[in-house]
Amino acid sequence: LQVTVANCEEFNPKELLSKCTVGKGEYSAVLFIASTFGEGHPPPSAQEFFSVLRALSNDGFQGVPFAVMAIGSTIYPDNCQAGIDLDTALSEAGGKQILTLTKADEVNGQEETVLQWIESIGSIYDIQQKKALVASGDALEPVKIDPVTVIFLQDDDENVAAAIAEEKKMVKNNRCAGSVA
Repeated sequence: LQVTVANCEEFNPKELLSKCTVGKGEYSAVLFIASTFGEGHPPPSAQEFFSVLRALSNDGFQGVPFAVMAIGSTIYPDNCQAGIDLDTALSEAGGKQILTLTKADEVNGQEETVLQWIESIGSIYDIQQKKALVASGDALEPVKIDPVTVIFLQDDDENVAAAIAEEKKMVKNNRCAGSVA
């Protein structure tokens, strides 16, 4: 699994369709990790991204496979609201949800939720099976591993940094194939 990690400030939602395989681009899916800021709002660095996404027509993200992990805390009434809103906006713009919205609670098992989400992404792309076929020499033809883009809605969140560190460990320990930028 090839992974490109990017801050949402680096992407315009209007251009994501063309970067995905459904739009003749290189990415097979777009994965979002979204934190909530203040009273249910996206972080300041993600507000422009949200505004453009909400303005897309019903087919502006047509067929783009996506998954959202919302990071928040149940001690706040608007827990994970930015991720919930993002998931809704992507669906309304025609995106194809590949995993149901996942909510990682800062005060109740967030690390486990993040790891389960990463494992779920891996299982969708049959990473372990592809690696085993290549290692055994049973792959009939070269195995193509589809690239995926992960877009962070706030890149300075310590929980996101922990998720990246865990994914890097998994890659290093061959629990999943890929690279994290």
